Amino acid sequence: MGGFFLSRADAERGSSGAREAFARAGFPPPRRCPLGSWELLLYAKQLGGGGFSAGEPATGMTFVVGTLVYRGLPPAESAVALHRDCERGDVCWERLLGTYCVLRWSAGQLSLLTDPRALLGVYADEDGRFVTSSFLAGVGAKAGRARLNQETCIAVIATGCLFGKETEVRGLRRL
Repeated sequence: MGGFFLSRADAERGSSGAREAFARAGFPPPRRCPLGSWELLLYAKQLGGGGFSAGEPATGMTFVVGTLVYRGLPPAESAVALHRDCERGDVCWERLLGTYCVLRWSAGQLSLLTDPRALLGVYADEDGRFVTSSFLAGVGAKAGRARLNQETCIAVIATGCLFGKETEVRGLRRL
C-alpha cells in the first residue's frame, strides 16, 4: 500500500515523529518531495515497490498511494495516465477504481483525492500542519501533544468501530 506524510515545510518536529512511526512499521526511508510550503514524504510499498508518481516538479506532479486502477491499467501505468489526463483537464472520474489517495501538485496548488468510500485511511491534524495515510504517523507527528479522545475510545469498545471523522486521538481527524 505504501504511505505518505505531507507536512508544512517548517514542521520538522512533527515530521521526525512520523518518520519514526514509518520506520518502526518496517518502511524503508522515504522519497522526499518539496512542494512549495509543503514537504511530502512518499513511502514505497513494502511488498512489490510502489508509491507511484508522475510528472516534474516545475510543471506538475501526481502522487498515488494505495492501489489505483485508472482506465483499466495496472497501478504504475494508472499514475502516469491519471497525471496525463490531469494535465489535459480530461480526467475520466468514473474510471478511478481501488483504495487510493492521490496528491496533485500543479501551479503551486496542492490537491488531495481519496477513494469515494474512504477505504484508504487518510488523517489530518486539526491545525492544518499535516496530512498522512498512517494513523500512527499522525500520532507520532503530534509530538507529545496527542491526547486520548475518551468518547471515541468508549465507542470502539462498545461497537468495535468508529463512524465519522473522529479518531481515538483528539485533534487527529479522518478525512
